[in-house]
Formats: sequence, C-alpha cells, structure tokens
Amino acid sequence: MNSINVTIRVDKDVKKQAEVLFHDLGLNLSSAINMFLHQAIADQGIAFKPAKKQEMKYASRSELTKAG
Repeated sequence: MNSINVTIRVDKDVKKQAEVLFHDLGLNLSSAINMFLHQAIADQGIAFKPAKKQEMKYASRSELTKAG
C-alpha cells in the first residue's frame, strides 16, 4: 500500500477529545480517519447525515395554557 501524508486543520480540543475516544476503541487518529475514508468510499457517501440543526420552537406560557 502506498501511503502519503495528508495535512488537515482541526480544533485543538476536538483533536484531543477524538484521540481519547479512539484510544478507548483501540485506534489512533490516523487509523480512525482511514476507516472513515474507506467507509465513505464503500458507501459512496458520508457515514452520517450532514444536516442543519433544526431550531427548537418553544411554546409560550399562554400557548400552553390554551392547549390544556
């Protein structure tokens, strides 16, 4: 297998948290990223659904009392 180096920018705290998580799973960051890339290729897509977070709409007290 021919390997190349890839440079990415990531938030320092995100990297630390990811390294702890992957270590607990028996992986290092490089292995985890490789797994992600291989799975994306196999699925021909991203392994999770990127989506904008829906804003939550909160009911006012008067709306709640009318409904009850």
